[in-house]
Amino acid sequence: MKHNILIHRSKVLLQEIAYPQHIQLNNLFTRGAEWMLYCLNHIRNENTTLPKGVAFEYYGWGKYLLCSFVALIPLFLSYWLVPLSILLFYLIEVQLLFLFPLLIDGSKNSFKSSWRLTRQIGTFRAMIVVIPIAIYMLYGMCRRKDCLQHWYVGCLSILILYEEINTNEETSL
Repeated sequence: MKHNILIHRSKVLLQEIAYPQHIQLNNLFTRGAEWMLYCLNHIRNENTTLPKGVAFEYYGWGKYLLCSFVALIPLFLSYWLVPLSILLFYLIEVQLLFLFPLLIDGSKNSFKSSWRLTRQIGTFRAMIVVIPIAIYMLYGMCRRKDCLQHWYVGCLSILILYEEINTNEETSL
């Protein structure tokens, strides 16, 4: 599915789904997982709860520290390699794109399962979808009013993609 279709569907769906107006850094990833579960329950017409004992903070910070670490490596050689650093960040990030939905669904091997789902659609093709969504999300952070709305639309886009892959509605991007 194309990024613009995912973003459009997410905007429409977000009108039905409440989202937090304020964000706190403490329990950032746990709160994010709670909101993602709320969205998945809405999409699936279910009423499930988060699995017990999942350290969402550990997984979230671990994911983004790993992506950032890999992205910083070229910068030790030259600051001219910033574009390569950005590509490396998303090359790693896209492998873990479905980590949180899988954790929410109770996957035991969520890292491996996320990697498999990315392989199913293709890493390059996933990056073609994810990078414009990421740009959309980051652009939203520059807005004065409701700066997180773009962030929620982007997260919801990934949840819609995850659901489509899991239900085999459309696995081609």
